Amino acid sequence: MTPGGSPNTELLILGRAMQALHTHPLLRGSDLHNTDFEGTDTELHVRLEALHLDEIARVWEALNESYQLSVSYEVSVINIDVALEPTSEVPVDIALPQYAVIVGRDSA
Repeated sequence: MTPGGSPNTELLILGRAMQALHTHPLLRGSDLHNTDFEGTDTELHVRLEALHLDEIARVWEALNESYQLSVSYEVSVINIDVALEPTSEVPVDIALPQYAVIVGRDSA
């Protein structure tokens, strides 16, 4: 995702887009207007992907462009079979981790 314009405008646009994707990381077919997914049961899960500086540099090098303000996201496509009935599960109230002491053998 790369905005355009003045540096302040770029930061504002990118920040708003990141905020929107953070608040709503699940996009449904009904949300995706003018796409092949419009009106389908497909869901897109959007997740911020942290890239290292060398990975970001390789992206811009491959594009033959100078480095620009950008953020990387991973998008997973989830197809939902509407013919299946959802299952109901009981939520976990309390997680009880189990601890144990590992003891070694004496080599006597």
